[in-house]
Amino acid sequence: MSTIVIMSEDPALIEMVQGSLPQEHHTLYTIPTLDGGTPSGRAIPELLILDLRPYQAEGPIVCRRARAMTRYAGSGILCVVGDQLQQPVATILDSGGDDCLRAATLNQRELAARARALLRRASRTAIKEAPLVLISQDKSIRYHGQSIELTPTEFDLLDALSRTPGDYLSASQLLEQVWKYPPGMGDPALVRNHVRNIRRKLETDPERPRVVTSAHGRGYTINVHTQRR
Repeated sequence: MSTIVIMSEDPALIEMVQGSLPQEHHTLYTIPTLDGGTPSGRAIPELLILDLRPYQAEGPIVCRRARAMTRYAGSGILCVVGDQLQQPVATILDSGGDDCLRAATLNQRELAARARALLRRASRTAIKEAPLVLISQDKSIRYHGQSIELTPTEFDLLDALSRTPGDYLSASQLLEQVWKYPPGMGDPALVRNHVRNIRRKLETDPERPRVVTSAHGRGYTINVHTQRR
């Protein structure tokens, strides 16, 4: 199931998107501005639909901002622009948009076709992703394409382990790196509890972990290839 974010306050456009892309196949979120986040607070979208009509000449700036944001760095960006000369399609595409539609000729069938094309492109890109993707800006992760919610400390712990894949980090080392305790200080149970919580979220069988594993006397390690964004 794909995640799609619509940045618009136009009920007609939102309704058209909802009608074009059935929600049994897609999860749709609506935000008023790029700074509005998403209702889930953690969705990593395959497609961002930008309604640039209210921004007129500033449309390319908004598109460029969206492309620069970590959350949307890998998203397809479909822009809807007005018919004024201040929003030339070429400028929008050069600013980071992947496709562009003018409001005057906008129709549900074409909108759906262009959205599906961008979603297919996103799907092909996702195949090349590592199983575990860590997104530093908002401390979120994607595991095999699925968004997983972690606490900030859980993210920092997973991040520390992913920096030395295959190597073991002891509880003492993790207490220093993640919790910033002085050497020899801190309770190892703190690490165990957070690892247990991470396993519940990532592992198919938390009692037989395959992603975050441990060895007596050596510590913890991560066993999947990771990427950072």
